[in-house]
Amino acid sequence: MVAYYRPYKGIKFANEVFGRLKERGYTTVELNATVGPLENTMEFIRNPSFENKCEMIASCGTMLHPSVFETWGLVPMEAMALGVPVVGVNSKGIMEYATKKNSLIYDERNAEWVVNGIRMMSMDGHDLVYEDMQQNGIETAKAHDWDAIMPEIEKSYEDII
Repeated sequence: MVAYYRPYKGIKFANEVFGRLKERGYTTVELNATVGPLENTMEFIRNPSFENKCEMIASCGTMLHPSVFETWGLVPMEAMALGVPVVGVNSKGIMEYATKKNSLIYDERNAEWVVNGIRMMSMDGHDLVYEDMQQNGIETAKAHDWDAIMPEIEKSYEDII
């Protein structure tokens, strides 16, 4: 599953990963408020209601995080809150909460690595890894609320200015 992309959100990379997943028999799902679908999207939902968005995300096996740049990364946190492990690339902001215990984040934008990570988590014998990532993601999401993180976000913007 990938959601709400723009060029800096990794649209080309997401399409490449989706193409490789499609070749391997995976179903790709895209949620988007304004544009799409990607060429390799199999299921597309435009601007779903909050309830439908949560249902769709929760029904997915993994959430693809393809972004080139991300200030904080709300969609990956939403996926974690719904028990969906995040696989993708380091876009700085996500690293405020993504760890090896709750996600699989690569420093290099390599589609084959991301696809192999998704495949590994869905293989027999990796159930415990997947379940640990689910539980750790849920716990991570519980620990992050706007009141707790907003002062740090505001400080980051002040530092940039």
